[in-house]
Amino acid sequence: MKKSSIIIVFVIVAVLSLIGSAIASSSYSGRIKVICWDADKTMYNNFITSISAEKSTLAPGPYIEDFIKNRGWFGYGDIERWKKEFNSGNEVKSIGDLAKMLTDFLYKMTGVDGKSVITKKQTIEGKQAILKGLTIGDIKKYSEAIEYNPGVEEAISEFKKYGIIQVIYSDGLGPHVDYQVRKLDLNAGKGVPPIVLLKGKEVVYTSGILDKDDAVLTGKIQKFAKAEAFFDYLKEIKIDMSNVAIIDDSSSNIETLFMPVIKGGGVAIAYNPTKKHRPMFEKAGIPILSGKDFRSFIKIVMNPTEETIKKYCK
Repeated sequence: MKKSSIIIVFVIVAVLSLIGSAIASSSYSGRIKVICWDADKTMYNNFITSISAEKSTLAPGPYIEDFIKNRGWFGYGDIERWKKEFNSGNEVKSIGDLAKMLTDFLYKMTGVDGKSVITKKQTIEGKQAILKGLTIGDIKKYSEAIEYNPGVEEAISEFKKYGIIQVIYSDGLGPHVDYQVRKLDLNAGKGVPPIVLLKGKEVVYTSGILDKDDAVLTGKIQKFAKAEAFFDYLKEIKIDMSNVAIIDDSSSNIETLFMPVIKGGGVAIAYNPTKKHRPMFEKAGIPILSGKDFRSFIKIVMNPTEETIKKYCK
């Protein structure tokens, strides 16, 4: 075959590929117009605050004393129980250990009242506090190294073909969420805004500070309501709740996020909840994705019927 003929073939293939993508996007008539991803423990199997905390060289002792004596979040007995049940009897030796303990207090352990040892709000505040001294540059480096759960990138790519808006709204660290939105080329997103030290002044983090690598986390945060922020975004882009799909791991979001979406006619799927939190989703009647592979989530979004949801969920 002549060189000119080969070039023509390649051009034709490329054009057909572009036409195919355009047709897929323009002909998509599915119900779902917006997908809201959770970040921590959903897109990847960890917490960005825990990943970041592992890099800290600060001592955990002063933070533990603050959480117990000043904030009254938990007691020494809770720590002893955690050490025995979840840390092989070892002491809390590092900020990384402390981050893991706070996470387990919320997701794995219960107090005498049958509730989590600490609340979701306290977990967020505590894990943000122990990141004091890290920079935005540090957070971006840790965020870049994230390994996604099976099928996440494939799902994102597939949804893009159909022009579906994709966002991340998370109780994770704001700069990390912004970095993931940029890295994955998503439409929008928001996480917990930290207070940062920038040019000698404390300011509330905004997405415009993402490239200020020398901005330093102070350990303080601004109040953030994940569900409220997402619903405000839907109003801004004028999308009805019935055209929304969300996927999230935390039962703490059942009343504020899952139920409003379901009641509005949208699709709300739980992803890999902990053994402790799974019964809460079951009690609320919220479908839980079978397995950990997001290729099943693709099937649900493409055809969000009751039959499809039952097929790919428990």
